[in-house]
Amino acid sequence: MKLNDSYLILLVGLGAAAYLMKTPAKTTTPTKTPAASGPQEIRVDGDAHGWRYFTDGTAIDPYGTYYKDGLPVWNPMM
Repeated sequence: MKLNDSYLILLVGLGAAAYLMKTPAKTTTPTKTPAASGPQEIRVDGDAHGWRYFTDGTAIDPYGTYYKDGLPVWNPMM
């Protein structure tokens, strides 16, 4: 390998390094914290007989059927 080839390789490497250092890192930040997003479960005083209730009107019965505003929307047996 000639001396000129070594300089060419060195210049290309330095150019690539300078380009990588100049471009900003692409990072994403969440807009909301995961704990604050989505419906929150409502704690029921006493025995709810296995039902779970959420702040957005969703309820889940003990068998896993989902209800939205009192109407069934998903059944695990379907």
